[in-house]
Amino acid sequence: MSEWYLHWFNWRGVPVRVHWAVLALAAFELALGRPWVRLVGFAFIILVHELGHAVLVKRYGLSVSAIQVHPLGGECIHEATRDQRQNVIIAWGGVLAQAALIAAAFAVMSLWPEMRGPYLSELFSVLTVSNAFMIAFNLIPIRPLDGHTAWQLKHLRSTLVKQVVAKAKPKGVPATRRDEIEALVDDALEQARKATKDRERP
Repeated sequence: MSEWYLHWFNWRGVPVRVHWAVLALAAFELALGRPWVRLVGFAFIILVHELGHAVLVKRYGLSVSAIQVHPLGGECIHEATRDQRQNVIIAWGGVLAQAALIAAAFAVMSLWPEMRGPYLSELFSVLTVSNAFMIAFNLIPIRPLDGHTAWQLKHLRSTLVKQVVAKAKPKGVPATRRDEIEALVDDALEQARKATKDRERP
């Protein structure tokens, strides 16, 4: 319910809201003497994650009605997708945005190593180590995590085939090789599935 959320800012015309419980939790954490910079870091990660979803939603020409941050994470409220393939790709948007954030954090620290201090070190730890754990957790293939949708790779098959064939045409590859391309795509997806199962094993 929107009345439980406070307006934070607008992103490309989309309202970004934060639940009042997030502010209450932040005040409680600060009262216990915990570092405020960690709270900022986690809030930023959640925001980046939801923006990652929103970017792909807009790329498909769909509308985003709101981005909301709450104590359990966040959500990108958007228009219904046209098919499951779009759901899969959009599901990957959040964790890919988080991965880009990790890369950016390492790049900043390597370019400006003198930027050290208790607060920046704490923030760097959240944006990299904690962020990586959040990615791994969110990719567990169970509801309501993104992994439940993201690992349904079979829906990406037709898209991959079309893209590979489209790129191959200008190079003179005959259309009769479509079966070979499909076999290669199937093999790649099967390897991805096996890798996912290995990660799920204790």
